[in-house]
Amino acid sequence: MPVVVNSDTAHPTFTVTFDGSPIYDGDYVSPNPTIVIDVFDNNPFPITDPSSVILLLDNQRVTLSDDPDSLFEPRNGPDKAMVTYRPRLEKGDHSLSVQVKDAAGNLADTTARLLSFKVRTEAALLDVYNYPNPFAHGTQFTFNLVGTRLPDELKIKIYSVAGRLIQEIKVWSGDLRFGFNRVPWDGRDREGDELANGVYFYKIIMNVGGKSEEVIQKLAKLR
Repeated sequence: MPVVVNSDTAHPTFTVTFDGSPIYDGDYVSPNPTIVIDVFDNNPFPITDPSSVILLLDNQRVTLSDDPDSLFEPRNGPDKAMVTYRPRLEKGDHSLSVQVKDAAGNLADTTARLLSFKVRTEAALLDVYNYPNPFAHGTQFTFNLVGTRLPDELKIKIYSVAGRLIQEIKVWSGDLRFGFNRVPWDGRDREGDELANGVYFYKIIMNVGGKSEEVIQKLAKLR
């Protein structure tokens, strides 16, 4: 009987997360992040060779079979492999290059995926904004958290121009992450009423290891 054999030409895919979340170029990350790379492919054969994941940190090859900070795990099903990598990063700019290939040798793409990110070791509250601003019914407070540990507590306080406290939002450490954070607010005061049109101020306060830092910004309600 005639038999037709087709070669596998499908490309594998993969995802990269830092401490459970994807990052974008220029993001801040923890000095000791947990980087997870999940590899997916429709080839029935498993990916068992650690060298199938080509990883470069700051242009230096990470040998997954020898590096004590990394773990390569073959998987069954459409998820063919998972890499867990926990580097210790110095303060400054860094880059991570990732390329993967399946059991048939097909690469995920013609070029490796390159991620650029930053590390700061001292605790700081950076890039504080709210969006949209002005807002009609609600807004989101956004900021970057950097340092070696997350805040024990973070508060967002909204004030009128006369200094009256209108609303206070508490965010606990378990709801925060290194790098970019987003906290929604429905635009209502402590009694549940919508704010009147006008200009307001908000203060974001974080406490880390007994030290406090705060940033004050302006927002506007316009409907």
